[in-house]
Amino acid sequence: MWSEGVAFSHAPMAPTNEVTKETLQGRIHWTSVEWALMPEFKPFIEISQTKVKIPILNISANEILSEVAKALKKSAKNL
Repeated sequence: MWSEGVAFSHAPMAPTNEVTKETLQGRIHWTSVEWALMPEFKPFIEISQTKVKIPILNISANEILSEVAKALKKSAKNL
């Protein structure tokens, strides 16, 4: 996924009773987030040695995920 100059992927937590309850209250739980700065959107990243293409989705229209991308980008400035 891509938004706000950041490419990222996340893994959701297993839907336990507590996680489900908090999800219904608007709180999202993820077990991990992998990300990298990617200033310009590209529809895919190609690894030339293996000819593997990784598709990238532009999720800029999703307010919640765009806020996540902004927070990740901001954290990169603090490194």
